[in-house]
Amino acid sequence: MAGPLVNRSYERRVNGKENFYCKWRSYVEGFGDLGSDHWLGLEAIHILTNSGHADLVIWVLDNGKYYNLDVSGFKVKDAKHFYQMTYDKIKRGSLSHEAFERSKS
Repeated sequence: MAGPLVNRSYERRVNGKENFYCKWRSYVEGFGDLGSDHWLGLEAIHILTNSGHADLVIWVLDNGKYYNLDVSGFKVKDAKHFYQMTYDKIKRGSLSHEAFERSKS
């Protein structure tokens, strides 16, 4: 039996009130308001993605059109590994996966 479906927003930009030009420490710890613009934090994402199977869905809005990418087996490594992102495979999506292919090597 599959576990419960849990949705978490790692990053969200809705109103532009949060400054995303931050120091590295802020990206490790997280910043912003979870109900608005925010970055969850690399350490939190590492813990969440390494506690079981995680999929990542990316949504991008560009000129009024939405694009998405659905990635299976998403993980973020720990600080010792500089929070490197890994994944098993790209399942589907309308967003180009070229950026992910470069990051996998």
